[in-house]
Amino acid sequence: MQDDSRSAVRATASFLGMVLGTTIVGLGFGLAAGLALAFVLRDTLFGFGALTGAFLGVIAGYPVGVIVGIVIAHRLIRYRGSPWLGLLGTALATASIIVLFIEPLEQYVYPTVVFSVFFAGAPIFGTIGFHLRRKRNGPD
Repeated sequence: MQDDSRSAVRATASFLGMVLGTTIVGLGFGLAAGLALAFVLRDTLFGFGALTGAFLGVIAGYPVGVIVGIVIAHRLIRYRGSPWLGLLGTALATASIIVLFIEPLEQYVYPTVVFSVFFAGAPIFGTIGFHLRRKRNGPD
């Protein structure tokens, strides 16, 4: 019984660690993409180019960083799972948050809710997708 509780705690800690790791990598990529696009667009759009570039860079760079974090966990750390399903989970979470959550519910009035769900949803659903893999019969 104690071994089952230890394995459950270990699995939960592993899941949360991967969510935290992919979030950190995603934030790094979002920051880098935001700074790069702000620099490129700094003299366009009637003075709002840098702001637009930073916003679009964060929105596009964060999910890419989460996917890179999943690949790093799979390749470099040798964490077992399916990176393709992790990519699918991240893409579906990002698309559903942007398309389904913002427009029909008109949540653009509350940007803190939208961005909180966006920044939490991509790594959580990416990690869930990463952990969904076909179970094999027999020893691993």
